[in-house]
Amino acid sequence: MVVGEGDTIHVVDDSHLRVQTFTSSGEYVRSFRIPGIPGSFALLAGGNFMLHRKLTGQGDDDGYLFYMVDPAGEVLARFGKPTRELIEKDQWLASPSNNGGFWTASMWKYEFIHRTLVDSIDLTVTRDVSWFPPDGKWDDEMYVTVPPPANLVHMWEDDLGRLWTYTAIPDEEWELASEQRQGMPEWATNTFDIMIEVIDLREGRLIAQHRHDRWVGPVCGSNLMYTVVRAESGDTRVHVFRPTLMGTLD
Repeated sequence: MVVGEGDTIHVVDDSHLRVQTFTSSGEYVRSFRIPGIPGSFALLAGGNFMLHRKLTGQGDDDGYLFYMVDPAGEVLARFGKPTRELIEKDQWLASPSNNGGFWTASMWKYEFIHRTLVDSIDLTVTRDVSWFPPDGKWDDEMYVTVPPPANLVHMWEDDLGRLWTYTAIPDEEWELASEQRQGMPEWATNTFDIMIEVIDLREGRLIAQHRHDRWVGPVCGSNLMYTVVRAESGDTRVHVFRPTLMGTLD
């Protein structure tokens, strides 16, 4: 889901390839079709949507990775060609920026690309960090005998022009846990940590970094994040929180 002006709710339906819009009270407003299964979906400042189309390997390799559509669903622009490598490597994120443009980033590379127009790149932000290996190697033993690869989970630009990034990295004490079901809270906790970084775009420097010992994900493409935990009763609970900047790096 993506929350728009006046708390309008845009619900992305990847089963029927459509977006439905509702008021904050749940009243239906409209719907429109989208060109493929969404891997990432962002509401831009001008009211248009940026969609990353997830490839399926079913004859769609000649398509585009990104589509910009208006509130009625009409395609305004498309860009980005598939790499024709593993389908898993063509997974991207999209996020709005303050100036009406947008950010895109591959899930498998610590590099953030800002565009105001779809046919030009205004800014590329990248960092060489040990916890996000640049080679992007894939191993058949991932999640079996070797840890999973680092992957970008979320990014967003705050009102002060700072880029917040969230990357899933292998837990420092990762080990194969065959008894734990993939996707369950215990599995996620024992498999991933989240590295959070805040980058000052005006000064071009890292100003904050924190390694969180639980996997967290974004809420409706906003600055809110959530994690899933198991209560003592055995029920699973969703904890939603708002990360804040309380100190900066020297």
